[in-house]
Amino acid sequence: MTNQEYNDEILSRYLLGALDVDTTERLDELSIADDETAARLLIIENDLVDAYVGGELSGNTLAQFESFYLKSPKRREKVSFARALRVHEGKTPGVLVTEADRTSGSEARRSRKENSERASWWRFFAGPIPALQWGLAAAAILLLLAGGYLMFENLRLRNQIAQTQAQRAELEQRERELQRQLAEQRSVDAETEKELAAVRAQLAELEQQSNANRQGDLKIVAFSLSPQTRGISQIKPLPLPAGTDYVAVTLELDANDFQAYRASLKNPASGQVVWGSGKLVPNGKNPSVRLRLPASLLKQQNYALELFGISTNGASEIVGSYAFKVVIQ
Repeated sequence: MTNQEYNDEILSRYLLGALDVDTTERLDELSIADDETAARLLIIENDLVDAYVGGELSGNTLAQFESFYLKSPKRREKVSFARALRVHEGKTPGVLVTEADRTSGSEARRSRKENSERASWWRFFAGPIPALQWGLAAAAILLLLAGGYLMFENLRLRNQIAQTQAQRAELEQRERELQRQLAEQRSVDAETEKELAAVRAQLAELEQQSNANRQGDLKIVAFSLSPQTRGISQIKPLPLPAGTDYVAVTLELDANDFQAYRASLKNPASGQVVWGSGKLVPNGKNPSVRLRLPASLLKQQNYALELFGISTNGASEIVGSYAFKVVIQ
């Protein structure tokens, strides 16, 4: 049941404590969270108080009002304030009346509703007012102001919470985007570092080649390697005579599945790439690729040449690893 389905009779029974527990708890929540329900309850409560002070309640309604509603000190104060207003308007204070009096009073009240609203607050302040009535009037005004302020503050807090939640969702989305960008940037940086190492190695090779051309014939050592299999004993030694300029290496392939390859020289102890080749074209007759290593980069230690196949879309994948040990003579 929504708040629109609670009619005035149900709301009146709620104020008199005559509803079941579930409905009472639901209306307790609506009286705080729903402004429309709170306003309707206030109007019905004022009508009940006016009817009680005017002696218009009877039967179970009167009994429930006195046994439940008047238990609250604040509600008793509201009844006292309503009596004071009736005294000021020249009406008889709430006393015991007969059933006929209640009937006539009810008819008179309906007539007043049809013709005009209840006595104006301004008329209440028009003539000489005792100090007690001034105090009650001031208290009522303060209560109205406090209620308005609390309603305004409640709306402000709701708007602030909604804005905070929207900002939080936006910041979380931005955080995910930045994390994705950082991951992509790290991948790009790693590829850039490899490419930089290859460019530096090629520059060193060209420099050595230029120097050798100026000084005479190059000293090149030819060397052939097969893909590495398990077992440390199978690492092939590379005798490197003093004064060698380059090592011409032939890397044999198990299968020629790519149109181009590239190779990286790696120090297995540190995992550092010390040299990288450019694009290598495979030999058409025998499944192999050839490359030339600058001898100045090689020290007496173990090395590994990692060979990568380059697909048509530019992606690369490792196809073999070739281990060897440099032995300087």
